[in-house]
Amino acid sequence: MGDTLTVTVNNVLLETALLCVKRGWYVFPLGEKAKEPDSEFSPHGYQSASSDARQITQWWTAKPNANIGIDLGRSNLTVLDFDNGQPPAELNLPQTLQVSTSRGRHVYFQGTSKQGDMYVGELHVGEIKSTGGYVLAPMSVHPSGPTYNVVVKAAVAPLPGGLTDRLRKNSNGAKAFIDVSPQGAKISRGQHDNFLRDVARKLRGQGGEEEGIYNWLVEVCEKRCVDYGVDYLDMCRKHAKNVVSKFEPNPPLSIGNNLKPKSAQEVVETADFVAEEDIDYTDLGLPTFPSWVMGGTSLYDGFVKPFCDVNSRVDYFMWLPAALMMLNYLGTKVRVHMKSWTPSLYVVLIGRKGEAHKSSSIKSAMKYMEYAGVSAYHSKEIKNADGKTLIWQAGSPEGLGIDMMKTNCKNAILFYDELSSLVKKAGIEGSGLNSALLNMYEASLFSNSIKSKKDAYSVSADTYCASLITATTDKKFTALWGALAGEDTGLDDRFFFVHAPLKLPDTTLETDVPFQEASLKTRKLLDSAVNQKEYRFNDEEDLMPLIGGALLDCAKAYGSRAEQRAEKFALYFAVDMGLDSITYDCVERGVAIVKYEQAMKKYLMPFEANNDESSIQQRIMQMLYRAKGRVALRELEDVLHPARFGLSVWNKAMGQLQAQRYIVVTGRGVKGDPKLVNMNRRMHFGDND
Repeated sequence: MGDTLTVTVNNVLLETALLCVKRGWYVFPLGEKAKEPDSEFSPHGYQSASSDARQITQWWTAKPNANIGIDLGRSNLTVLDFDNGQPPAELNLPQTLQVSTSRGRHVYFQGTSKQGDMYVGELHVGEIKSTGGYVLAPMSVHPSGPTYNVVVKAAVAPLPGGLTDRLRKNSNGAKAFIDVSPQGAKISRGQHDNFLRDVARKLRGQGGEEEGIYNWLVEVCEKRCVDYGVDYLDMCRKHAKNVVSKFEPNPPLSIGNNLKPKSAQEVVETADFVAEEDIDYTDLGLPTFPSWVMGGTSLYDGFVKPFCDVNSRVDYFMWLPAALMMLNYLGTKVRVHMKSWTPSLYVVLIGRKGEAHKSSSIKSAMKYMEYAGVSAYHSKEIKNADGKTLIWQAGSPEGLGIDMMKTNCKNAILFYDELSSLVKKAGIEGSGLNSALLNMYEASLFSNSIKSKKDAYSVSADTYCASLITATTDKKFTALWGALAGEDTGLDDRFFFVHAPLKLPDTTLETDVPFQEASLKTRKLLDSAVNQKEYRFNDEEDLMPLIGGALLDCAKAYGSRAEQRAEKFALYFAVDMGLDSITYDCVERGVAIVKYEQAMKKYLMPFEANNDESSIQQRIMQMLYRAKGRVALRELEDVLHPARFGLSVWNKAMGQLQAQRYIVVTGRGVKGDPKLVNMNRRMHFGDND
């Protein structure tokens, strides 16, 4: 494989990209002399990256001058991006690959870590880049002209333990505090640029917009930056523009985004409150679905992509329900060697009301699978399922159980247009729906004990596969999930939440796309899988450790049910890509989906509450965390609607949060001094924290 990235051939960028692949790295094309992904070949940014040498050759043959991006997460890399010059000697970094950038240095390490700003002592020196990010590979050309060159030719060293934690903190061991006030300490020459950038980022992170950030930076520079140059206005404008273009303000709340962006003045006026606990507000952005996993499947190539090319749909909102249906159909017909699980999935699509086309996407997927001849909506006219997946909107477990018995249905999907419908049915006293959902997910015995033969049903364990799919809005999700999950039921561990992206596809008039022919290809793949009956993980000697290691890491990080979902998706990919075994690529895709799932649960923070008081308290803390620690009391009440719970319950819940020092309310509640609710310490949300 070699220890360096030295190249001597004419097509230097292609050769470099191939050398990266030989190291096991994932690369993707950027624009020529650019940092942005190529719009044609990398439509999903770093998630379009590949380690397939044939794909790499095709890309750089078509665009030989394209810069090279390295997806750090899938390449198992952390890169320390130093802004200016070499890494400080006092860091005592081990010998490892180093690449020069336009002004500074990229230092490569094996292993992933959390991304964030990097400090040496009190000084901001750059960024830690890893999972969720990318860097330009050697031989790429910076937009300003310099080429990224290997300057330390060495094997990539393992990431030293504790290094990134140390670089995220200042010399006192606490997270570096950026004083954005114009009345703060003087900033010496040589530090102005980095300091103003940090101030701009902090203001943006708390909701600032470009003009407010710019005006504040100008005042800070004039009062605190020693001997600032004649170009200081341009510098302030540059940083204000950059942070607004690169970073979102406070992320939209899953319970509704009624928070208005703050001006820089408002941010600074409330900066006097200091929380007792050092709360980490990093990684609060909406997770990005790993769209690269869909490529090469019959569902994406023949159904999703053609439809989304001419319609304003979220591609994975169509692909995931169809994949769920394929797995459900296979549930009683195909098994994985040495595995006892049933490939059931419970999925909730979440997106803005009337804009994300959630239910329409699910119904399009159902129509596609109906064309494939493997599913049908349940009706009184259906006397026998004949091996198909039947789709129900069941009102009670009894009704579902009886209908499954009558139609000899072994593959069932519960579909609810709105999560609220499922919640209402589960809330009916004595319905037993929650308990039934737990049993059905595991394909356990599904029966009742009614003596009347007419109302009795019994579906034996491991003889059926049941899945569920529903949808809701981002504003309603938290309240509905709290009502459905109730106490610690275990539903959270079985459900998979999927959120629409913040930027939805441009609105178009709906265009019908014929996909009958494509559905027949999917049917052939399903028939082939059914004939094969059993799938095994690829047993090639050099791949088994990779497959086993990836799944074991997944189980250790997220638990056994999440790891099983990775295996279920891996089976789907093997079937839908026409493979006769479950390859490492299939497993890698399945694990990527589970990583997204877990990141989404962290983002949404679904909770299970025993009563209204607990529900209020968790929703307040959730909203505060999402808003990075501070919300106007009026905005909090506008979103959470105290009257719905009763003011006595609301006041008791708020009072206990203050008594236990989870929150501190500041301000007098008058014009110019509004009451603000501040997070003082974290409330832990069980397994999701």
